[in-house]
Order: sequence, then structure tokens, then C-alpha cells
Amino acid sequence: MENLSSPNTQDNVVTGNRVIVADEGDNSRILIVKFMPFSTFSLGSSGTTPDKFKNPKGVAVHYNTGNIFVADTNNNRIKKYTRVSGSIPTWPISIWGTGSPGSGDEQFDKPWAIAVDPYSSDVYVSDKGNNRIQKFTASGKFITKFVGIWSTGMAVDSYGNVYASVSHKHKIYKLSPKLETISAWGHQGTANGEFDNPHGITVDTKNDVYVVDTGNFRIQKFTKDGQHIASWTHANSGGGIFRIPYGIAFDGSTNSVHVSDNSLHTIQTFTQTGGFVQKVIL
Repeated sequence: MENLSSPNTQDNVVTGNRVIVADEGDNSRILIVKFMPFSTFSLGSSGTTPDKFKNPKGVAVHYNTGNIFVADTNNNRIKKYTRVSGSIPTWPISIWGTGSPGSGDEQFDKPWAIAVDPYSSDVYVSDKGNNRIQKFTASGKFITKFVGIWSTGMAVDSYGNVYASVSHKHKIYKLSPKLETISAWGHQGTANGEFDNPHGITVDTKNDVYVVDTGNFRIQKFTKDGQHIASWTHANSGGGIFRIPYGIAFDGSTNSVHVSDNSLHTIQTFTQTGGFVQKVIL
């Protein structure tokens, strides 16, 4: 069985009954995981050509079109796979960015997290090296930016608001579609509503927000306004504790939450209240 070097999800994103995983590190690929029956499909490998990746950190899917967007981190670019008939490797690829670090609009220095607005199809990119978030059209045209933070995870709700987990600040930011600050919550700690290096983040159909609180080995759930709803630190006896939980995705077709663990090389599935459903080893 093939293991992931560092599985991320949203680094999990869900499309159909599949979770798409940004597999960073030596593997440098995108992994598509199918449930029932379980199978995996690998896209790309380490390299600099358009069909390859170098340490991809984030992946996002526009659900209406099926287009896939990848933060190809160490290649300093975003790759877009435009859905057409046939298998994913045959889809047209467009590339945003020069491939070298840059600080101008439409340039990147270690792009990290990525998210797509499900309605407008606008794309948000966390640009680590430039300490900012950039917003683009689905075709890669620059719209605006928010300077002062970079995020390890991002998600967009049904109103177009952007939730960004800022790991080094142990905080969640909520931004408007214009990338204006609406609110922020959290600080370092172990109590409910506190974080230790949060990473993945996702929203459900009610716009409740789920955060992977990596350093506290748990998932926290909040309202869209940052009010704590629930936390869970591990699955029941059928699952297992988290070791390095990282990515997360919400599956609207089953109302379930998928969480990847970088150290255990697993994806665990939960109900919206933390009840364990299943686990797959990658």
C-alpha cells in the first residue's frame, strides 16, 4: 500500500464521493481518493514542467464546473485544470504566475492555501512569502488583495465571505468578498475557541465553520460569527487519535466531515458533531 508523505486536504476537497488531497513533500502530487469502494488515483509528480508539482500545499475545486486549482507552492504558481471529457491528466492546464518568486499582482512567493467561491467562481490564494491573500477571477485575472496575513487554510461560505486560518497568530480571520476584515477570533491556548497552530478550515451548508486545531490535536466547530459549538479530539474506538491533523473538507452530499492526518497518513470521516464514520489509510 502506497503511503502519503504529508497528506493535506482543502487540502481535502470533496467532489462527488471523492476527496482530492494535496500530497506535499517527496511525493509532490495530487491524490484523488474515492470511497465505496476505496481507490486512489495519482496526478502529477515532482518537477517543474506544467504537468508536475513541487511541494503542493493546497487544492480547491469549483463544484459547478469541476475545475481543479492547485497551489504549486515551490514552483511559485497556481495550476488550473479545466474540466473536459476524459480523464483528468488530459484536461487543459493553465498556469498563473511566472514560476519564480515575485511580489507584484498575479505573482507569488510560496502560494499556500487556496479556495474557490462556489457561486462567483472567484479564487483566493494565500501568498505566504508576500504575507497576503490575493483574489482572482476563475481565469486568473487579479481582482484585489489583503496584505498583512497569509493563511494555512481558507474556505468560502455561501455569502462569499472568506475564512482564513492564520497558524502563526493562532487566529481565524473572517473577510468580506472585497477582502475587508469582518471579524477575527482566537488566540493561543487549549480552551474552547483557542488554538495552537490551526491549519485546515471548511464550512458546511449552514455556514458553520470547522477548524483543524493542529497543535491541540482536535477539530473545533463554530458559528459563522465565531461562537464555539463543539470540539472533538479523536474518533471513537473504531477510529483513533489525531497525531498531526492538517486538512479538512465538508461533504454536502452526506453531511460529513473528512480530516486528513499528515503523520498517520489517514483520512477520517465524521458526522457534523464529531461522531466517527470511517477511516482510510493512504
